[in-house]
Parts: sequence; structure tokens; C-alpha cells
Amino acid sequence: MSDTEHSDDTPIEAAVVHLARWGATAKADAAADSRIHERWAQTQAEDEATLASALL
Repeated sequence: MSDTEHSDDTPIEAAVVHLARWGATAKADAAADSRIHERWAQTQAEDEATLASALL
């Protein structure tokens, strides 16, 4: 049992807490995925610019 869950919580309250945690985790995961994608896109653009300048 965690600090935010108490033995007197109803099943609905416990479910709400669980759902809120799940939502927060999903939001954090999505933000991390977005940062990874952004960094990948930036690296791709830099690589393409380097290749283009080498071909000129």
C-alpha cells in the first residue's frame, strides 16, 4: 500500500487514484517519446544538410 492509498478508501476512490497515476505515467511517456522523435528529426535534418553541402 502506498502513502496515498488508505485502507478506508472505497474501491472507486482506489480506482480513481490508480487511473490518475496511469494517466500521469502515460503523459510522461508521451512527452519522452516526443522529445526522442524531435531529437531524431533534428539529427536527420543535420545529416541531410551535411550531405547536401558535401555534394555542392
